Amino acid sequence: QNTIYLMNMGTNVLTPEQQWVTVDLTGQVPDDTKAIFVTIMFAITHGQTPETCGMYLYLRKYGEVMEWGVSAKANIVDTAGGVREGYSHWIALSEDHKFQLKWYRGTIGDYPAHCAYGFNIWLEGYLRGGGTAQGQQSGDSYLPMVTN
Repeated sequence: QNTIYLMNMGTNVLTPEQQWVTVDLTGQVPDDTKAIFVTIMFAITHGQTPETCGMYLYLRKYGEVMEWGVSAKANIVDTAGGVREGYSHWIALSEDHKFQLKWYRGTIGDYPAHCAYGFNIWLEGYLRGGGTAQGQQSGDSYLPMVTN
């Protein structure tokens, strides 16, 4: 898997919350790529305070003005646990190979009193200009994609 984005509050790999952040994939995808297929893994570790810990992630093509875009979410209420939840999405890219993300969390405060949040985004494949989906080479493995 090819990690293209990582955010982890526990290790201070932080992404500003509640604002659009641009991700540039220039050099990571072919020049004629129109969209990417990604897997997103949420990680929430519950803190000591009884509360519902929720996390929301929004994705959109760079240059779009729509406020919310494609979304994914994860929630946990058990103070003795955590959650790891995965999603897969297609994301349209701008002509210069960019997309944007924005995330929100449902609690305020630092771990261990409150929840810790993180997410990882992996590139699984891409859609090139001709309309054929391509799998992403990853070492000796080939991650297959559906073709139209």
